Amino acid sequence: MRAAFFDGKAKVRLEEVPSPSPGPGEAVVRVLGCGVCGSDLHSFHNRWPQPPVTPGHEVMGVVETTGEGAAGLRPGDVVAVEPLVSCGECRWCRSGQESVCPQHEFLSWHRPGGFAEMMVAPARCLLPLPAGPAREQGFLVEPLAVGVHALRRAPLMGGNSVAVLGAGTIGLLAAAAARALGAGKVIITARHAHQADLAARLGADHVVSLGEGRPEEAIRELTGGDGADVVLDGAGTSQSIDTAIKSARRGGSVSLVGIYVMPPRAALSDVIGKELRLVGSNCYGCSGGRRDFSLAIDLLASGKVSAGPLVTHRRPLAAIQEAFETAADKSTGAVKVVVEPSLWQGASG
Repeated sequence: MRAAFFDGKAKVRLEEVPSPSPGPGEAVVRVLGCGVCGSDLHSFHNRWPQPPVTPGHEVMGVVETTGEGAAGLRPGDVVAVEPLVSCGECRWCRSGQESVCPQHEFLSWHRPGGFAEMMVAPARCLLPLPAGPAREQGFLVEPLAVGVHALRRAPLMGGNSVAVLGAGTIGLLAAAAARALGAGKVIITARHAHQADLAARLGADHVVSLGEGRPEEAIRELTGGDGADVVLDGAGTSQSIDTAIKSARRGGSVSLVGIYVMPPRAALSDVIGKELRLVGSNCYGCSGGRRDFSLAIDLLASGKVSAGPLVTHRRPLAAIQEAFETAADKSTGAVKVVVEPSLWQGASG
């Protein structure tokens, strides 16, 4: 089968590799779609060097074969792949905090990911997708679950005002999830016009355009001068974390979900003076007995989050270099580029 590997700065190559076989408790998944994530782009540009492992973690597919003990799965099941593989036994896993399991592995980093025709995953990481929107948008379950986890970490309470910094896929889906989970007002910052348009379509009440003044001033004005109850920093820069702290109301929460490639600088004295709750949000886990991935699937299946408009480009596996170049160039209007191994070579859009 064919699988992709990063090959130096801004290069992706395809190789013929042996088709995988499932071990005990595992299943082979034939990949139907895998989204290009912002973290993939960091590795593509060698800002976050990738191990020599097939990348891709926003995956949906169909179960091809199962190993011994892969309970609850049958060939033909359409599934979303939860790429965080925790040990399941440590104190953190037992309390639902799989995201901080010290032995955790990640599909696409420690084990082969989804930019391939097939991949192997533990059966417990494969969640069935019901027919309808969730199955059509299954490769968006992973980034939606990231946003859901960040909101639950804050935590988001019904009626809260929420400000999301950054209108990439996770930011846009976090804004949509905030609306679906009962936020009273949703604000998002966006750099590009196509992002602003999508934010409005996904349920944001206000879009603050970056480059027009100071975003924290606009957020405070939109919240009656107080600042937002919950602020999510999805941008992951020194400027964005500083903006997040300044945009939060006194006694509010700031949830950090962006990838800080460089160590950020921020005025932490404001965290103290405003008594902010500053929390990190890593991937996904379980809260109140409910997995973030499961909740994300339900939000898509019910139509409370309609994420289809985020998919701006689809490319076959044979054109994965073009897929990454398109995702990296925002002048293309790209938001979510999806690699679909079964798509024919001439497909575009």
